[in-house]
Amino acid sequence: MGSGDEPKKAVLLLSDFIDDWLDKNRRLIDKKSVSYSYIAEIEKLSNSIRQSTIKNLNFPDDSAGTSFYILGTKDEVIEIFRERSKNVKMESHASEGLKTFLGFCNPFTDAQPRLITKTFVDQIEAYKGADLFWKADDFKNSDYEIELTITEDGFAKGKVRRFSEVYKYEFQYNELPERSIYPGAMTLKFGYVLGLTSETSLPHEKHKYFNEKLKQIGGLYVYRDDIRVMPYGRDDQDFLEFEYRRNLSAGEYVFSHRRMFGYVGITSKGNSGLRDKAGREGFIKDKYYRGFTHILKDVFIDLAKTYFATSAKAEYASSLKSKEKPFDQEAKEETSRFIREFNDSKKTLEKLKKTILNDLSDFKDRLSELKTGNIESINQFMNDLAKFREKYNDHISTLIDEIPNLAQPNGKNHAAWDSYLTDKQLFVAKSDKQMIELSKHLDAALKKYSDKYEYLKKLESRLKNQENRILTRIEEKKDEISTNLAEIQKNKIKNWFDKHKKDIESMLRNQLGDNPPLQVVNGKGDELEIFERALIDQNKLAKETIEPYWESILKDIKRIAEARSMESAVGELHRELEKLKERESIYIELAQLGLIVEGIDHEYRVLFKRAKNDFKKLNKNFQEEDLSDLETVFYSINEKIESLSPLYRAGKRKYETVLGDEITQFIGNRFKEEFTSGAIQLSKSISKLNWKNTNRSVLYASIINIINNSFYWIAKSSSKPEIRLTIDPLGLVISDSGPGVAVRDRERIFEPYFSRKPTGRGLGLYLSMTALKFHGMDLLLAENPMKNALDGANFVIVKPVQDDEDD
Repeated sequence: MGSGDEPKKAVLLLSDFIDDWLDKNRRLIDKKSVSYSYIAEIEKLSNSIRQSTIKNLNFPDDSAGTSFYILGTKDEVIEIFRERSKNVKMESHASEGLKTFLGFCNPFTDAQPRLITKTFVDQIEAYKGADLFWKADDFKNSDYEIELTITEDGFAKGKVRRFSEVYKYEFQYNELPERSIYPGAMTLKFGYVLGLTSETSLPHEKHKYFNEKLKQIGGLYVYRDDIRVMPYGRDDQDFLEFEYRRNLSAGEYVFSHRRMFGYVGITSKGNSGLRDKAGREGFIKDKYYRGFTHILKDVFIDLAKTYFATSAKAEYASSLKSKEKPFDQEAKEETSRFIREFNDSKKTLEKLKKTILNDLSDFKDRLSELKTGNIESINQFMNDLAKFREKYNDHISTLIDEIPNLAQPNGKNHAAWDSYLTDKQLFVAKSDKQMIELSKHLDAALKKYSDKYEYLKKLESRLKNQENRILTRIEEKKDEISTNLAEIQKNKIKNWFDKHKKDIESMLRNQLGDNPPLQVVNGKGDELEIFERALIDQNKLAKETIEPYWESILKDIKRIAEARSMESAVGELHRELEKLKERESIYIELAQLGLIVEGIDHEYRVLFKRAKNDFKKLNKNFQEEDLSDLETVFYSINEKIESLSPLYRAGKRKYETVLGDEITQFIGNRFKEEFTSGAIQLSKSISKLNWKNTNRSVLYASIINIINNSFYWIAKSSSKPEIRLTIDPLGLVISDSGPGVAVRDRERIFEPYFSRKPTGRGLGLYLSMTALKFHGMDLLLAENPMKNALDGANFVIVKPVQDDEDD
């Protein structure tokens, strides 16, 4: 409607139009027809309009805009728009439905809202407490206040207030996962109120005020051009997974979406990739949305770890460290036991290959006995084959078939283990196949010459004997567990056993019915092969799954009784770590080289640009000074390339003696300009450095990464830009004249992807430290300036162990 239109007249005009339509169509439609029932419905609508409060509607004076009228509503619909103040002492509260209207435009800014919305019920404005929704001033009164801008390439910058302390904040998101794209620039502003009165800085009444508002209208909203994007901000919309992370570690991740209020601000132009679903219920979960959530999650994680995390993480690490010694001792014992059993199994397997295969060959030679029709010979063959199967299964059961959880075999043993498992698998498969073939010949003879009843009894006996043996082994473990856990055995243990008993017994019966032996005797197809393979699978299920299950429970319960950690997860993780160590060391060294080459790339471009310009001059005017400059340029390029040669990784890892003069020469070549100008200084004591057992390429690459890192920070300092290398009893010290490392970042500076540089990757120091550690060295950040070092950041490359033996 326009500003000159009157809403009341428009509604009355609609009612008159309906009445005219009814008068016209009543005469045209037969009252007995189905269509006339629609006439009755329309009459009801007309009466509803006439009998409603339409004549008494109290429209706002300024009626320009859009009006919606909902007629014939039920009580629960109207209740959505009513105030809820009976159960709380505050003047007025928004219901979940009305929350949508009050937060329609961004209330968190001081700017005037783009739209003004009002709701009326029965001539009365439905909610008079709109000013009690969130306001910009609420941020100032919260425990924590964060206001950030995030650029289109993921660099977050702004301020953080923790109680009364205010910090400058910077964070660079380094690299999005696959199938994610940067969504564009955005803003983030939120307040946070601690839940416990013992933790909050707010007075009691103010804390109570925030608690009530957080229950009603708390959450992190999303606004596009200051208009709310639904459903973000609702109680059930934890789209950044705050509660999931808090369940992992509340002390580390801190934030709960139930204790915060604020918004993420985006624009239609700057975030065009964030598109709404068809029903306007959130963004389409595509590559832009994934980038949007990844960046915000990482910002919240970094904020929590940097400013708000408790000491719970350190205490947990300390508690784990105190338990390392007894656990390590158990791991050593388990490893020794495994090596003994493994060696025994390898010897047994080699013997079985000869004896079992020879016995099977003998049975093949006896197949002629089955063709004679002599029932005694057939029965003898059957009994001998049954005994052979039992002996075979007993032998196979003695072979170890898994590495215990806590065992920590080395790389050589792992390789031997893989070979052993392959041999065992091939041997068992070949033996099982030959036994099935023998059983087929025996089955044919029995069906032809023997009494079916006797054959049935023998198969039933064989099945029962195997099941009894399996169940007896399991029952022994069950009884042992029961003695350790008397309370649990009354309920759970019996259920476990019954389930496994059912699994074992159903292995054959699911395929051959309730009486598998009878199906074989009466069968004319492949019932026997199904029977034989099911027996093999039944035994395999018991040995590989069910029995280890009970053994694992028994071990874990014993460990729990002795207040020790569970072994399964730790053992598995350890073995995975061992497998990855060698591969990781190669990747890290290659990554270091890549970072260095990337840094040199810029210098190459500058030098080549100069060469290109010189060639242009040559084409115009051949002059001697131009040739001299060109020669200098290419010599410089050659020096840069040659400086990389000590960093190349040889095919075989090499440990050698590195001298201080060699380090001086390397730095002089690699940083010739800075070395000559005095920006990089080496103390005289460097010449005394003599490190044995050193991986030269890893050491040199780490020195370059640390120096490159220092270049950025000394440029930010008001002091004279300097980098200095000195010697300390601990190792090689690289210090600079920069601002140093903030106290809050000292524990995190070596974490991967952590950086305070706007375009930093956060990998240089992490890769250097990891590579050095792998090769017997280490990288530390000194808390205070070392002797004869500069006052900025002081990094120490810890020298390797000095002995007369190669690593």
